[in-house]
Amino acid sequence: METIPKSECQNIGFFRKTHGIHGSLVLEYEPQFEFSIEETNRFFVELEGLLVPFFIKKDGLRFRTINTAVVDLDWVDSEKYAKRLVGNSVYLFKY
Repeated sequence: METIPKSECQNIGFFRKTHGIHGSLVLEYEPQFEFSIEETNRFFVELEGLLVPFFIKKDGLRFRTINTAVVDLDWVDSEKYAKRLVGNSVYLFKY
C-alpha cells in the first residue's frame, strides 16, 4: 500500500471535539489556511502515523470563528466514529 508522504503535506490544525451526534467535528486550524480549507474537498488525518484521506461531504464545511470550522466527512456519521478522530492532526497537500 502506498502512503502519502508528510513532506508533501502541510499540517493545518487538528480536530478539537465532536459537534452534535451525527459525526460532525470541530476543526481548529491556523487562520492563514482558511482559503485553502475553503478550496479543498478532502483532508488528510494522521492516524497511527499515516495520513489517511477523508472527503468532505457536500456543504459539509461551516466556518464558526476565525480559526474553527464544523466539518462533516464522508463515512463519519456517528458521534462514536467521530470521537476516534478527535485530537488527530489534519493536513492538506502543499501543492
